[in-house]
Amino acid sequence: MHSYAANHVDFIHNTAYHNAQSPELNWRQISGGGRCRDILVANNILHAQEGRTLDTNLSFQSSGITYRNNIIFGDGDNDRRAGGAPGKGSKAATLENNINADPLFVNPSLDPETADFQLRACSPAIDAADPGISSLVDKTGTVRLQGKAPDLGALEALTGK
Repeated sequence: MHSYAANHVDFIHNTAYHNAQSPELNWRQISGGGRCRDILVANNILHAQEGRTLDTNLSFQSSGITYRNNIIFGDGDNDRRAGGAPGKGSKAATLENNINADPLFVNPSLDPETADFQLRACSPAIDAADPGISSLVDKTGTVRLQGKAPDLGALEALTGK
């Protein structure tokens, strides 16, 4: 998911897993993009595949881009030498309360027949969302805020919190 030349966009409670499969692309998982103002990326799980960038750099033409209460996981680190962000001509977004850890999915996979992006009971994504900017239900219609706070990502954990 990317915004470009857009203002006042919120990306909330998404799960992005191994985006940019083509070797020709070095796109981010969820991006505030270029020429944007007032973009909020919050309560998401951003899981990059090996050698891909992890989302927090943007063009100098952008402003007011905030990544808040997300899990950002993968081996890219916004450093061009490590397959990361664009480097020259870019600046960092504002980062608030993000977690750099494996979200611990039940069975992450690119195979839709076997993929299970539910969170394991020990996931750091559980109860980690900002409840002030949370959706009331998850992708399946499950009510959020079953614990101390909603969970990160598209799915509220069904672990009997």
